[in-house]
Amino acid sequence: MKNLKRVLVVFLAVGSLLSISTNSLAQFSSNFQGARSVGKGNAEMTAFYSNVGVAYDGESNKIFNNFGFQSGLGLSNLTELRVRYDRFNFNEGKGDGINGLTIGPKFSSESGKFAFYLPVGFNFGDGADKNWMTDPTLIFSLPLGEKVTLNLSPSYMISLEEGSGIDDGLLKLNFGFGINFGDGWVIRPEGGLHYLVSDFDGNFYNFGLGLSRKLIKKE
Repeated sequence: MKNLKRVLVVFLAVGSLLSISTNSLAQFSSNFQGARSVGKGNAEMTAFYSNVGVAYDGESNKIFNNFGFQSGLGLSNLTELRVRYDRFNFNEGKGDGINGLTIGPKFSSESGKFAFYLPVGFNFGDGADKNWMTDPTLIFSLPLGEKVTLNLSPSYMISLEEGSGIDDGLLKLNFGFGINFGDGWVIRPEGGLHYLVSDFDGNFYNFGLGLSRKLIKKE
């Protein structure tokens, strides 16, 4: 049986994404949002949890517990600003973990079925290098009834650090559901598979749950 710890270090280092020694950059969780804009002057607050692991050659191992929070503020009826904080705690006590902060605009279609999201961010924390990355994301929302929406959000995470190339990126295929209940509340079970473009033999995986609250401006 392959040594999963050795495979983990090699697998993460290949794409210059994250290693225990360099903490290059990390954003391995889902998006926990749909394509529809919150609307001008409105907001959406989301808290979430994900577990993140790596699969390679038929073996798998959990890496992180990921807790986070994000907010979306409507700048216009079809444009909003998104701010997100992630905390990645190593599953096996390898240091204190990593923090991630991203911010960027989301542009939605009038139908609410498609959006383009462009977050830019960096990592920080004890032992983490403050390396910048961007994660251009397409979001597709397909209604499955009055209360349920299927959300698909493929993206391609790219390091903005000098020396990093486009082929060092991470192809991310996230999917999940938005389940509306109550007055402005949404439950978001989401998961995803993420692949290093330079090594498709293995992948990262995540599954988590988010809870959103929509805040509507009173007229």
